[in-house]
Amino acid sequence: QDEMTGAISLHLSKRTFCKEQNLVRWRVMSGEEEKCQCRTWILISNAHLCPPNEPVQGGKRQLSNNIDPNVYLAAVTIRINYYINREGRWAQVLNMSTGSLYERQGYGTILMAGVEDLLRQECIDLVVLYPAQNNRAPQFWTSLGYGEPGHGSWLPEEERVSHQQGGPLLPEMDPYLNATLPRWEKKIGPSQGEHGWEEPKKIFGNSSRRHGGKLRFKPSKLRQLEPKDSRLKGDLLYEAWRRAMRERSEFAITISPTKP
Repeated sequence: QDEMTGAISLHLSKRTFCKEQNLVRWRVMSGEEEKCQCRTWILISNAHLCPPNEPVQGGKRQLSNNIDPNVYLAAVTIRINYYINREGRWAQVLNMSTGSLYERQGYGTILMAGVEDLLRQECIDLVVLYPAQNNRAPQFWTSLGYGEPGHGSWLPEEERVSHQQGGPLLPEMDPYLNATLPRWEKKIGPSQGEHGWEEPKKIFGNSSRRHGGKLRFKPSKLRQLEPKDSRLKGDLLYEAWRRAMRERSEFAITISPTKP
C-alpha cells in the first residue's frame, strides 16, 4: 500500500498528469482489475544509493502526501495487452515520473532498464508510449531507444485500434493543444516465430479461459509473475542498468551524424 501511495504521489507531482488524477489513482490502485490490466513499478532507494538532498530550484513541484523522496525515486505505470492474432504480449507506458529532487540523475533510466527486463520475463516483446511534447520527455525516451515507427510499426494493425473503438490501444492527447500525441515504440524482445521466443506459460484454474482452442489469460491475469515476484534489486538491477547503458551507447553511435 505504501508503494502504491508513493507511486501516485510521484505521478501527481508532475504537471503532465494533474488533469487525470482520478485516472492515475485507478491505474495504480486497481491495476489487476479486468478493465484496467495495469501494473506499476517504483524505484526505491537505500541510504547509500540516494544522493544528498539539495534545495529545490526553479519552483519545481514537490512530492505530495508527505512521501519521503529518499525512498521513492521514480515510478512507471504500464498496461499489458495480449496479442489478438498471435501468442505473446505487448505493453503501453501510461505514466512515468521521477521525483523532482532526482530528475536528470539517471534514476528514470535505472527504473526503465529494470522494468524492461521484467517485461521480457513475461513474453512482452514490444513497448509503446505517447511522450509528452515538452522537450524533456522525447529526449529521455530517445536515449532509451524509443522512437516514432513511421511506416514500419512493430504493432500489428489490429492492435492499433483505439480503446474508444473497441481496441486495446490508449492514444494520449496533448491537453493544451487538444491533439493526439505521436506514438513511439521499442522492440524489447523476440516475437512469436523469432529466435529466442518462448511461449507464455500456461496458467490453469480460475485464472484462465479457453479461446480458439488455446489457453488464454483473462485481462486481469495477463501476467506470469505475481506482483511480489516482479521485482529486481541489487546485482540483478545493476546488470539490467549496465545492459541499458551499453544499448544506449550503441544506439547513439548509429544515429550520430557523419563527420565531413
